[in-house]
Amino acid sequence: MRTRQHAIVFLLALSACATPAGGSSEADGSAPTVRHGALDPITGAELEDPQVAAGSALDAIRRLRPSYLNLRGGGGLDPTTNAVLVSVDGSGLSSLSTLSSILAAQVGEIRYLSATDAAQRFGTRGIAGPVILVTTRRR
Repeated sequence: MRTRQHAIVFLLALSACATPAGGSSEADGSAPTVRHGALDPITGAELEDPQVAAGSALDAIRRLRPSYLNLRGGGGLDPTTNAVLVSVDGSGLSSLSTLSSILAAQVGEIRYLSATDAAQRFGTRGIAGPVILVTTRRR
């Protein structure tokens, strides 16, 4: 039963990424239009874009998913605050400024956890707010 649910979720996610009618397509020589949800993971493919890869992981988030830096519908956060926490490769939680020292080209995936999910995963330390999970590329 669980496998069937996963298959349905996968198919729904896959259909959400399809090129919308009237959008650009590969047939006319242009790149396909890909729309990402505000809290979808940032993939390695997105981080390989030369304009993104040259900057820090924090720059990549600002460019690709600025909503990761918004708290509960509020405005953008100052990167010096500790409201959004970061976990790199499963390590403990650290401040958002940690992302400034990681090159986007070194990152395999960036994922957003809501405050609720963060509390479940990290316990009382995760109650403070959302957490950004960073998985670096393995060499």
